[in-house]
Amino acid sequence: MTALLERWDTCTDPRADFAHRWAIACEYIADAAQRSQFRDSDWTLTLLDLLVDFYFITIEPEGDDLALVTADAWKAAHERAAAPVRNPRQTALLGYNALICNDLPQAIGDLLATEWPAPAELVEDRYHDAQLLFELVAASMDDDGCIALAWFDDIWPQAMSLVTAPDDCWRDLIRDDIELTALRRAHLIACDIGCREQLLALPERELDRVFPVRHEAPECRVSARVPVWGVPAAASF
Repeated sequence: MTALLERWDTCTDPRADFAHRWAIACEYIADAAQRSQFRDSDWTLTLLDLLVDFYFITIEPEGDDLALVTADAWKAAHERAAAPVRNPRQTALLGYNALICNDLPQAIGDLLATEWPAPAELVEDRYHDAQLLFELVAASMDDDGCIALAWFDDIWPQAMSLVTAPDDCWRDLIRDDIELTALRRAHLIACDIGCREQLLALPERELDRVFPVRHEAPECRVSARVPVWGVPAAASF
């Protein structure tokens, strides 16, 4: 991460803004682990390493076509960071959305799968540590941390759904659903959509029911599109 930041700072890569924030969150988590705030620091740091891997696979190696391994929520974050006119707060929030809503439930699910089935006491410990890790990430978001706090209620159920899925086909469908929800939130962050604050705070199932709002260029600023059906949801708020 340090080498990446040095390289991006030198060439003024706009993606460095979120990367610096993510590095601060990593420091918060590592410091909490050193002070034994987690019930299992080794497990939590392994989860952190997995999250960092998920992030790096979308940006390295530079110069390669990473489209096939980059989730749509991350594509939106990187595209908006590279836009000629950009809003730093917006691009940072897009990065956090991809990290929290897209990567975190999948990383927790992948890690839990390595020790499943697990006794209730261990599951409770894992939930405690995942929640604390999430809170430390949210603490690095400044004023936007309150937005992210509404997202955690989705994270653990999604992870548990991945772990308890009956087969790989079912698990792939759950991953697709997680990534589609993250993409919906990316649209809410990046595009000119009314009632975005209320929509961003909705839990996954409710958001998937009422969104996407119909919006076209120039209102839409995300290249990856989501299925559109029904009446524009914002009209109901």
